[in-house]
Amino acid sequence: MDRQSEWIVLRRVLAFLKSRKLHRAAYALEKEARLKLDLPHLHDLFAKGRWRAADEYVTTFMSGKESTTPSASATLFVVRFERLVRALRRGDEAWALRYFRRSVWPLLRSHPDEAAARAECERAIMDRDSLRRNYPDDAAYREQRLIEFYRRVYQNEHISRSFNDIFDYNLRFMRGTAAIGLRRHARRTRRPPRPAA
Repeated sequence: MDRQSEWIVLRRVLAFLKSRKLHRAAYALEKEARLKLDLPHLHDLFAKGRWRAADEYVTTFMSGKESTTPSASATLFVVRFERLVRALRRGDEAWALRYFRRSVWPLLRSHPDEAAARAECERAIMDRDSLRRNYPDDAAYREQRLIEFYRRVYQNEHISRSFNDIFDYNLRFMRGTAAIGLRRHARRTRRPPRPAA
């Protein structure tokens, strides 16, 4: 089964769960299958400083060509840069440099503000003494990074689509689902009112 067919089946199961008012099960399916970006979960990851989990969670919504767009690169850079900084603060320079080459460097090529992002990376890698001062690990700083992340998400068309319920906003998908039996979720055209007899 290809990815799109799998996604359609998952959406159909989700619609069934919601129609039976099984909201906990529907929420669990959304979260497990990552059908929709779960903002409270993401906020919790940022608030707790769990950058690895946040990186893995966000990366699942941006795959293939979508991850190379400038807005996607800027979105991923926010999380991956914080993960790099935390590794440097721990003193794990070898892992941090491998991670930089493998995950952060490819983002810099398509980042909309490449020079500033590159300078920020160089400052973090070269000036390790000021890491705690420039990138504190407190709630206010993590909240600031979360706001920056949200700003980048809303600029990214691919990931911001996952904020919206696909059944309501993607008409092309709606026409496709109507063909496989999800007609009640498709938008119905309004009929003109019947004239009074």
